[in-house]
Amino acid sequence: MLLTAGFENIIDNAGDATGFKLRIRAPYFRGVWLTVISRIELTVNGETFERDHLSIAYQGNTLSMDEVASAESVHWDFGDALTLQVNKPGGLVPGIQMVSLELTLLPSHTPIIARSERMITLVR
Repeated sequence: MLLTAGFENIIDNAGDATGFKLRIRAPYFRGVWLTVISRIELTVNGETFERDHLSIAYQGNTLSMDEVASAESVHWDFGDALTLQVNKPGGLVPGIQMVSLELTLLPSHTPIIARSERMITLVR
């Protein structure tokens, strides 16, 4: 689920890091509608980021987690990466990071809980 490419700090127009982003792939072979994303738990180097610090960028749109719950027409296709954006003033220090992701999906037939953990290098 966790991709190494695209893991970087988010830099505003003034050159300040306002957070970071990483790319993830859908864990279900049929893909999922964004509305079935029930919970995202992201931990980087032991620091857990709650839903109010997260947003999703996909197909040219950026959605808060509250907006994801009502994004009924957006299908996250298997193999496609979406970008998980994290609001963290100052971003992350470049270097190797331990990233852990747990994604809970609630489609109509059965819950899917996907977990992924890996060391990823943040270059900038």
